Formats: sequence, C-alpha cells, structure tokens
Amino acid sequence: MVFFKIKKRRYDWSWARPVLIILLFLLLLTALIPREALRLYDYKLGEIARQTIIAPYDFDIMKSEAEIRQEEKSALEKTVAAFNHNQDILNQQSRKVEQFFQMARSLQQRHIQMNITGKEREMMRYTPEKFQPLQISFRSDSIAFWQIVEQLNTQFGINVAMLPFVELYNPSDSRQLDLIQLEKGLINILINLYNSGIVDIKKSDIPSLKIGAVDTGEEVILNKSGVLEREEAVTSLAQDLIARYPESPHSKKQMLANIARLFIEPNLIYDKERTEKRQDDATSRIPIVQGRVLKDEKIVDANIRITDEVLKKLNSLNFAESQRHRQAFGVRAFQRIFSDFLILAILYSVQIIFLFLYKREVLNNLRQLGLLIMIQILVSGVAFLLVEVWNFPLVAVPIPLAALMIVIFFDVQIAVMSTIALIFVLAHVFGTHFQFILLHILPAYAGILFLRQMRNREQIFTTMLYILLAYFVTVSSLQLVVFTSWKDFLNLFYFALLNSVVSILGTYGLVGLLEKIFDVTTDITLLELSDLNRPILRDLAIKAPGTFHHSVMVGTMVEAAAEAIGANSLLARVGAYYHDIGKISKAEYFIENQQGENKLNQLKPYMAAKVVVNHVREGLELADIYKLPQIVKDFIDTHHGTSTVAYFLDLAKKEAANPADVNEDDFRYHGRKPFTKETGLLMIIEAMEAAVRSLKKPSYQNVEQMVDKLIKTRVLAGELDETPLTMADLAKVKVAVIKDLSRMHHARIEYPEDDKNAGETLNEKK
Repeated sequence: MVFFKIKKRRYDWSWARPVLIILLFLLLLTALIPREALRLYDYKLGEIARQTIIAPYDFDIMKSEAEIRQEEKSALEKTVAAFNHNQDILNQQSRKVEQFFQMARSLQQRHIQMNITGKEREMMRYTPEKFQPLQISFRSDSIAFWQIVEQLNTQFGINVAMLPFVELYNPSDSRQLDLIQLEKGLINILINLYNSGIVDIKKSDIPSLKIGAVDTGEEVILNKSGVLEREEAVTSLAQDLIARYPESPHSKKQMLANIARLFIEPNLIYDKERTEKRQDDATSRIPIVQGRVLKDEKIVDANIRITDEVLKKLNSLNFAESQRHRQAFGVRAFQRIFSDFLILAILYSVQIIFLFLYKREVLNNLRQLGLLIMIQILVSGVAFLLVEVWNFPLVAVPIPLAALMIVIFFDVQIAVMSTIALIFVLAHVFGTHFQFILLHILPAYAGILFLRQMRNREQIFTTMLYILLAYFVTVSSLQLVVFTSWKDFLNLFYFALLNSVVSILGTYGLVGLLEKIFDVTTDITLLELSDLNRPILRDLAIKAPGTFHHSVMVGTMVEAAAEAIGANSLLARVGAYYHDIGKISKAEYFIENQQGENKLNQLKPYMAAKVVVNHVREGLELADIYKLPQIVKDFIDTHHGTSTVAYFLDLAKKEAANPADVNEDDFRYHGRKPFTKETGLLMIIEAMEAAVRSLKKPSYQNVEQMVDKLIKTRVLAGELDETPLTMADLAKVKVAVIKDLSRMHHARIEYPEDDKNAGETLNEKK
C-alpha cells in the first residue's frame, strides 16, 4: 500500500493587514459619531412654523438655561455660607499690640536718653573725668536702642530705623506720641472690628447674602454686608487712628496706617466643604421641569410665529429625543452603531474601489496605505474636536489640509478620490450632508488643482488664495440658499479664512514630519534637492564639469519626456542631476571630463571596465554620506541596469586568445533594472545623450536612427521589463527627446580653409 504525503495548502494572508487597517479606521470614525439624534426641529424665536407640529410622545417641558441659572443664583443667595469663628484671634492680636507698644515705649525712652546723654557728652568733651562716664552711658543706650530695633524687625517685620516708623521715637513735628493712649485706642478699635467679624476670603466670592459663624457649637447668622474683608478692616482701623491725630504730618499718618496693618487677621474662617454641601443641596432641589406635553398634543400650527413658549416646547422635544437615543441599549444600540459602520463603509468604498482598480500598489504597500489613512485620521480627529468639542462651524473643518497633503504625498487621482471619501464620511459623522459637502468639495479641489505639480515653495502660499476664493464661493452659495444675516456670513467667511491659513501652514509643517515617520520623499524635498548649489552638485561641477553638464542636460530632457507621458517630471530631473555623482572620485577617467588622451586606454580592458562600473557603487556610497533619499538613490542604482560595458568587453575578447574565456560578468553593471517610469526614462535618455554626442554629423535623421536603435536595444535586452513604460510611452518619449538632442548636438558650420589660414596668420602677427 502506497501512502502519499498530503501537502497543506498555504493561504495568502497578505490582504489581511490592509483590510485590518481600513476596518480600524472605519471603527474610529464610527466612534466619533455623536450618540445623539439630530434635532427634530430647528427654529429660532420669531420664525414662522413651516408645518404643524404634533407631540410624538409624552415629554417634559424643560426650563431654559437662563431660567435655571437665575433660580440657581437665587438659591445660592438664600444658602447660608459656613464660617468658623476663631475667638482666640482677638486675644492673640491684643497680646501682640501690648508687645509692640512695650518695645515702642522702650525705644522712645532710649532715644530720648541718647539725645540727653549725647548733648551732655558734647559739653564735657574737654573734661575727661566727666566725658568718659557719659561716653559709656551713651554707648549702653545706643546698644539697647539697636537691640530693640532688631527685635521689632524680627517679630513684626518692620524697620523702625527708617521712615515712616521713625515717627515712633523721633517725630518730625517734635511732638512725641502718647504711646499708652495710642495702644488703648488701638485695642478698643480692634475689639469693635472683631465683633463685626473679619472674613478670610473676598465677599464677592461668597454668593450667599448671609453667613453662619459657628461659635462653641452654635451657629450665629450674620449679614454678609455687615462683616469685613481684611483690607476693609485694615482701612477702617487706619482711618480711626489717623482721625485721632488730625494735625499730624503726612509721615506720622503713614506710620499709623502701617501700624494698623500689623494687627489685623481674619477671625471668620471659610468652611468650603460645608458651604459647597449646602449649595449642592439647595441647587439639587431646583426643578428643571415646568410642565408636560402629552402625546398627540398640538405644539404649534403651520404658518404661526414661534413664540417663547412654543420654542421652549420644541427645544424640550429635541432634548427628549436625544435622551431616548442616548439611553438606547442592547440590540437597539448595537443596530444603531452597526448601521453607522455600514454607512461609513459604503461611503468609504469610493476610495477603496478606486485604489483596488487603479492604484493597487498603495493597498499592497502598508507604509503608503498607513500614511494615507493617517492623514485622514488626523483631519477627522481635528474635525471632531472643532465641531463637537469646541462648537466651531462646519466651515472650520480642515478638509483642504487632507487634500493638500495627499496630493503632495501621492498624486492627483488619489487625492481627488480620497478627499471625496473623507468629505462623505465626515458629512455623515456630523449629520449635515448637503451643507458639509457643499462647503468643502470646491476648496479641496482648488487646493489639489493648484498644487498638483509643485515646482517652488511659493506655490503652497498662492494655493491658499485659491482655496480662500473657493470658500468664498461656497459660503456665498450656501448663504443664498439659507440666508440668515450679514453677521453670520462674515463669521463663516472668517472661519473659512482661518481654515485656509491653518491648512497651508499645517501642510507645510506636517509634510516634513510625516516624511520622516513614513520614510517617504515628497516634491518639497525634491525641490530642495534640485538646487544646483547643494554641496554634492557643486563638488560635481568643480571636479567633473563635463559630467555635471551632461547631468544637467539629461535632467532637462528627462523632465520633458516625463511630462510627455504623465510621469513625475520633478523626480525625473532630480534623479538625473545625481545619477552620475559616483564619477567625482575618478572624473579624469571619463571622456566627458577629458581634454587629451583617454586615460582608460592606458588600462587593461578588465581594469578600465572596473573603473567605469564602479561609479555606480561609489555613487551609492556618496548618496549615503550626503543622506540622499532612497527614491533618488534608485536612479543611481538603475541608470545602467544590468547592462555590460560593451566597448571594453569587445576589446577584451579581441585581445584574448580564446574569446570564450572572457567572463561577461566582469564587464557588467551590478545595479538593479529600472522599475519606475522615471528610472526607465533616465536609462534611455542618458544613453541617448552620450551616444548622440559621439556622432560626427548629428543630423535629425542620424539622431532619430540612434534613438530608435538604443530604445530597441534596451527593450530587447529586457532592461525595461520591470518598468510600467509602454510602447506608446516610448513613442512619446522619442518625439520629445529627438528635438532636444538635435538642438543640443547640431552640426557646426565648417569654415573655408583659406579663412582658417588667414585667421592663424593674423594671430601669429599679433
């Protein structure tokens, strides 16, 4: 019996990742849809009802927000704010006053004694036996004086050695203050102030009209207007003290005002927790319902003006409808979510079907698909924040931002279809299909149209003007359909302007970031690389001028050919600039840089071929050093493909005893075959330019024959098999290139021999 081993069939799961990415994006969009129903009726006060409105079910008539706020304010005013009464404050401040004035009197006495002793010391300056005791006494008083100054500074934070506190012991009007009377008066005023109550917060922060001060377990109710804030108490104390000395100089009044500030501390301490609990309890008892509408009850007749009462009922019906949908659960909730998901999937299928049919390489490349969906997620998230969280108008949604970034990273076709899909799905998310589509589709297309081929940075900012103009058209069209007021129109146009500016600046900033994250190269980077003053190109121009000239000429021709077949002309030109940078290190071995004998002829065919072939490898090494993007390095790697250095291969076979012994791989370029339209164009046109330059008589017919021969050779060799170039493309390339080649390498006029001799004789005479 024979047993056959059954091989397990392997399934191709490469499609799973793109599908998963797309499903996650659709789920995210589904989550962004507000779980509230649309407003059933959207009327404003004074408008005319367009239909008779009947209540579809019983619902409560809700009070307006203004009515609820007013009732909450009234309830808070009636709620007693809780404070704790600290009776120890008065005793503490009284002891503090006593300490202060005790030191102030000592300071005053020491200063008086210092003045007396100082005068006597001056009188006894020439009587040593009397001067010495007075000097000792003066020094003792001085030390004691400054010790008191230091104590006042430490305990009360004041410097009595400076104005205005100098008035305590050295009055400017020579009238010493009676510090005992001042102390008694200060304490009496303090007692009155503390009996009134001093609160520790601003009275404007207390919504209540009354406050409750808890003292030994019992709450005493006080009027808020009767208590004082700390600054009010300081001002009152200062005014009372100054009133006792009306004839005093300004410095003494200023000192009294500063003294008043030293002894005021709040004795009513706000109890935030108890107060908020009382306020919450008071506001929670406020009814938000003021009536009820029964099922089938008429709310308003058609063609009747919307009154305040009717508007309140309609708003209440809208609120009831949103609550019904928000409270949906189980199968009903799942049905609603699933239906939203299906609708979004159907709308988004516009983009998926297009990519599947015409741009399948994007679906197959996770990096490109991830970038495309990342842009759409970014704009969708910003749109949700603007509209649902911050209540911006729909015109503020940055749809042009998505359109501009997609056209920069991809192409016009993908940008158009992806933008349409994004507009459709966001229109469903926000539930305003017609208005949203009308507002954004034209500005998005304007951005794509004017930025589809970016050739300079200024083009980004001129595109902003076209986007703004398109928004003016769409906003004006919408206002003509539903005109509200000029104020609304200007408001919408203001947000359209803001959207245009933010979309342009966002594009300019985000493109560089996304380029690094997804390792892709856009036209913006290519524009920077097209600058002929970049270090590597400047090095090429100096060390290999012939190669540089050849690269620029090929760049011009490749750009024209790319435009003829709809390829990326900027990429083709930039790739041509850099394709031969590997010749820099051995520039003298390449004929376009030589003026005398060809140095390659001095080498063996094998070594000569090695020099020529290695310029591709050295070019890739230089590209890594100068951090050129991969899309440019592809031109270096593919511009000779896998072809051979035919001249030296044939020469090696002629010199070999047995031509069959010559290994063709030693004379073959080790690069890749071209795999894009742009790299394929460079291979053909670079060879054409070099070949036509070798023609002795580059007439139009000779150039055409040479072009046909080179195209045929490359096609038959299979060098273009991996490119998407068609025979129709090659025919267009031929037409575009032959004219340029004929102009660049036209035959020169051959002057008569006599004229040449005459010229030489003339030069010799000179």
